[in-house]
Formats: sequence, structure tokens, C-alpha cells
Amino acid sequence: MTDLQEKIGSYFKSREEVVAIYLYGSHASGKERHYSDVDVGIVLRHRFLQQAFELQSQYMTGLGRLLRKEVHTVVLNTAGELLLKQVFSKGIVICINDEDAFRRFRMNRYAMISDFGYYLKMTQSGFRRKIIEEGHHG
Repeated sequence: MTDLQEKIGSYFKSREEVVAIYLYGSHASGKERHYSDVDVGIVLRHRFLQQAFELQSQYMTGLGRLLRKEVHTVVLNTAGELLLKQVFSKGIVICINDEDAFRRFRMNRYAMISDFGYYLKMTQSGFRRKIIEEGHHG
């Protein structure tokens, strides 16, 4: 684990509202530059979701001070399928405070991503057909 990952992990380790933390983006892929922001995905316990905006702001400020970098946080409970797919496939799990809740979250979201993938392919296929048809008639 890198120094950055350890700092993020220790920042979130004792927080009751946090199920798990992901690092994603350039710092997860090893393509960060000195000016790169830090992308952090947060899985919150369900009962704290109403406070998500306030918590997210608090985390951005606190982590920004700790890391001395610009921090971008996303509450993954409310994230869209495309971002979740990116975080799950290329992100790094930094901290897990509740294994069972984390496993349930991932199972539910993988099902959501799978369903979304089917509809995305259907939509893209429809767009391609439409473009081809317009090319022949236009």
C-alpha cells in the first residue's frame, strides 16, 4: 500500500458511517502526476445516506488538508452504472469497515451494472442502425 493509500485508509478506518473506500482514477492506475486530484469512492451505511452531501463535503475538506491535494469524493451508493463499473474494475479497495455490508453492496451493484450493460448495448445497437439507415436515405 502506498503512503497515499495508507493515509486515506486511516482517515476512514474509524468512521462508523463508512462501509468501504475505493481509490480510483489516475492514482489507482499509477498514471498520476503531481497536479492530479485524488478520486475517492465512498460506500456509506444506508442509514447515513440522507447525510451524504454533508459527509462528502467534510471528507473532501478533511482529506484535502491531510493529503495536501485536491480530492474528489463520490458516494458510490448513488453513483451511476458506468462509474461503478470503472471503480469496480480499475479501482483499489483501500478500507473495509464492514465486510458483510460491503459484500451485499457489491452483489447488488454488480447486478445493476449487468442489467445496465444489456440495455446500453441495445441502445447503442439501435443508434448504429439509425445512423446506417440515415446514411443510405440521407
